[in-house]
Amino acid sequence: MAVLVDSVHSGETTGSSGQPLRMWSISVSAAPISVRGSFAGRSNPSRPLKAHFVANIDPDDLDSTLASLNPETTLFVICSKSFSTEETLSNAERAMRWLQAGGIQGPAVGAHLIAVTTQVTKAGDWHIPPERCFPLWDWVGGRYSLWSAVGISIALALGWQSFQRVLDGAHSLDMHTHAASPADNLPMIMALLELWQTHYLGADTHVVLPYSQRLAHLPDFLQQLTMESNGKRVSSSGEPLAHDTAPVLWGSAGTIGQHSYYQLLHQGTRSFSADIILPLRSGKGDQDARRALAAHALAQSRALMVGRPPEEALQLGAERGFDESTSRQFELPGNHSHSLLIMDAITPECLGALIAAYEHKTYFLAVLLGINPFDQWGVELGKVIAGQMQSVLSGADGEVEIDPATLAAAKAWRAANTD
Repeated sequence: MAVLVDSVHSGETTGSSGQPLRMWSISVSAAPISVRGSFAGRSNPSRPLKAHFVANIDPDDLDSTLASLNPETTLFVICSKSFSTEETLSNAERAMRWLQAGGIQGPAVGAHLIAVTTQVTKAGDWHIPPERCFPLWDWVGGRYSLWSAVGISIALALGWQSFQRVLDGAHSLDMHTHAASPADNLPMIMALLELWQTHYLGADTHVVLPYSQRLAHLPDFLQQLTMESNGKRVSSSGEPLAHDTAPVLWGSAGTIGQHSYYQLLHQGTRSFSADIILPLRSGKGDQDARRALAAHALAQSRALMVGRPPEEALQLGAERGFDESTSRQFELPGNHSHSLLIMDAITPECLGALIAAYEHKTYFLAVLLGINPFDQWGVELGKVIAGQMQSVLSGADGEVEIDPATLAAAKAWRAANTD
């Protein structure tokens, strides 16, 4: 992996026409948090390298990405554990046709493809040379895979040195998790807090609020990590659970949320828990703006904690000319359980450690709940029914057992898409 990454960054590895691969599109199934967050100090910042991610089977996703790319300088990384995942292969096949339409035919397409898979033989059928097929252990789940060969997407985007620093940060957190006592063990404390918040405080949702634009997609990544791992209803031994498991996880960049859903957090009736993430050093931009960003993070944390008591609400209402009953709209109950997570800076090491902390927390919580965090059988049913719906949408109504409402929707789709 390191040899190939360095070769792409140096310009030694070229496309079929001999041009350096200056841009690439990476097709993955998981949220690409580690690449969407851009770091300073790339291995060769003079080269205009750019990463794109396509995971949606909706053709608009891939089409809008390819519109700005040149086939002769584009490198695709196809990440598919089985090399049979419908969404990934659909996009990969369309990408292949795009390369062919650009004049890249036959074995020459292999110069524009990399595969990460357990099925290396299947990848070879796509003309991907063996030195560009990176095996993936069959026990690695997608949501835990960025440390494996799947991480080549990160390495290509940021350079091998930056990827190694991500791994180093994760390793340091691994060692902390292994050696620290429960009282000082960050992931264990995070897991115990969530158990307390969901089981004893009644939190149904957990909101993640990073106060850094470069961590804006962290909630997306954590949604799959936590809900696919711990969204279960039976124990590891198959017994129905009498307690709740994972809460719904959601969130966005902090100040974006302040102008949309923070009203509900402060004065709504739903119970929730939260993580507010604050980097101490978040970049070299306008320092006044950085200070304001930190002030908002700390202010929201304090507001969630202390709220505004009734006596202060009455005083504020009186100052603004409201009567006593109307002044209650200024009350904020506070006492919302949340964690303020402080990072040194947005660096590869810190990001690696942050992701590893959430991974270990997810595992610890699964142990506490008595569930298996490494399967996802709930995903399978939708895939099975989707295959049946393909037949229905093609007109084979009588071959599939289907309810009237779904059949009516399928007929409406067929009518709208009949030439």
